[in-house]
Amino acid sequence: AAGIYDIAYRYEVAQVVPRWAFDPVVRSAYVVARSAASDGYVAYQWQRSDQRITFQITGSGTQLKLLIPLPAEALAQVRVEIDGEPQTNPSIFDTGKTRYVVLNAPQISHRIIVEW
Repeated sequence: AAGIYDIAYRYEVAQVVPRWAFDPVVRSAYVVARSAASDGYVAYQWQRSDQRITFQITGSGTQLKLLIPLPAEALAQVRVEIDGEPQTNPSIFDTGKTRYVVLNAPQISHRIIVEW
């Protein structure tokens, strides 16, 4: 469920796909992944409340690929804020079964709020 993947070496490029939204009982998670061979790491805190997911992430790498799954009840309009800035046209990926908020960023420290 943690969903942290080291795409390059030492978490220089991290892909994060936290799966906590699929379990309505889980309300928060704190996750740290560290490379044993280096100081590379990714850490995040995921929290869910009524109609809101808050995601805080940090890490040692230079590139982040983040996909935040939306719960089934997040049907139509989704509002996204990244580092305090509302996103007028957030990137949403729809597989047909699940929708994801997508963030590709040149650094790994961000705070994302998703509301529906």
